[in-house]
Amino acid sequence: MDIVGSFEAGFDKTTNEIIQYVRSLQDSAAKLDQDLSERDQQVGMLNARIAEMEEKLGGIEKEKSALTLQMEAQAKIRAQFAAVEKLFTREEANVLRKVNDIIIRLISLNFPVGKSTIEPQNFALLTKVQQAINMFPECSVTIEGHTDSHGSDKMNLKLSQQRADAVSQYILANMGLDASRINAVGYGESKPIASNETKEGRAKNRRIDVVIHPKL
Repeated sequence: MDIVGSFEAGFDKTTNEIIQYVRSLQDSAAKLDQDLSERDQQVGMLNARIAEMEEKLGGIEKEKSALTLQMEAQAKIRAQFAAVEKLFTREEANVLRKVNDIIIRLISLNFPVGKSTIEPQNFALLTKVQQAINMFPECSVTIEGHTDSHGSDKMNLKLSQQRADAVSQYILANMGLDASRINAVGYGESKPIASNETKEGRAKNRRIDVVIHPKL
């Protein structure tokens, strides 16, 4: 305390000096406590801000990673689409892309009138279809049957389903795929791609579309 005690006139003077010194220490300690509390609050706010920024940064990194994977998947599908296109001649099939799906429109796959029998001259074409499917591991496939508008709606719907089923069963029998991966759907005359008023248009509408759904 650096106080020299003088007691000639009693203890009061020295006692008061000690009391003042202690109070001064208490005031300093209280101020230090207040400063420390404010610093703790500031540190807490800074830590919360850091955590928030790290969370945002983590979200940005996740978005970047997801976008990178998506771009890689898109590039892979484009390459696979090009490979599928090369399998078929223009006379055999049109290969189309709808978002991520690959559509193989089988131009040269013809059935006997009013029937769903797959004839031997179509085996080579369907072999190419199987090769295309094999390019997409774990994909699912939809076989779509379509007809022209001649005949009743009911008969056309039934015939389109039978033809889609026939192609589906042929692929399953020759590829050994799990049946759950292939779905056959008959649309009858409901989805024409050309006019049914001309012979050429009706021929285009009588078709099988093989739709490959890649697993992304």
